[in-house]
Amino acid sequence: MTDTAILSIQSIVDLLNRRKPDALTRLQSEYPSYKSALEPGKKLGDDSLPSSQMLQDLAQQTIAVAKEEGLATSQRIQRRFRMSARLRLAGAVVSSLSSAGIIAALTQGSTRAALVSGCIAFGSSCFTLVAQYVEDYAGGQQSLKDLRERVATHTTCIWEVEAELKLMVALNESGGIEELVRKLNVAVAAIRQAQLAVP
Repeated sequence: MTDTAILSIQSIVDLLNRRKPDALTRLQSEYPSYKSALEPGKKLGDDSLPSSQMLQDLAQQTIAVAKEEGLATSQRIQRRFRMSARLRLAGAVVSSLSSAGIIAALTQGSTRAALVSGCIAFGSSCFTLVAQYVEDYAGGQQSLKDLRERVATHTTCIWEVEAELKLMVALNESGGIEELVRKLNVAVAAIRQAQLAVP
């Protein structure tokens, strides 16, 4: 990336607006010349590069909230996985029991019992199909496994940004803050996308 590349902070600003609006308002009052960059929502044509100090303050305000968002999204995906596993288990158990019922009914010569057991087996197969759908396709084009891996990767990235930012502050350096904010913005955007994929 070149120094002339536009630095997007929109996902960070939107996150602060959703979860910590008072912090965003405080940043807007501290940095009035960058107020337009600190407004939530899509903007076109804003190519002014914010100051290093403003970016540092913005990142410090956002990291804790971003980590919480990553954890909450990960937990939501885990709940969806557990629901899928329960549906799959229920379908398998009912299918096994109804298959045994079909065998028993046929050996006893009862076609009515075999028909009922067959209907129950069909219903349990539907449970298994629903579980497969929830696990593989409920997140749009991505499966829950892919979403879980992506959220874990981006949450880890947020932790890395936090560590690098703390080191940068301890050393009183501001070089590289743009790249850290760029990483943070990408991670926040990816986590938000996963949140929207798993309601």
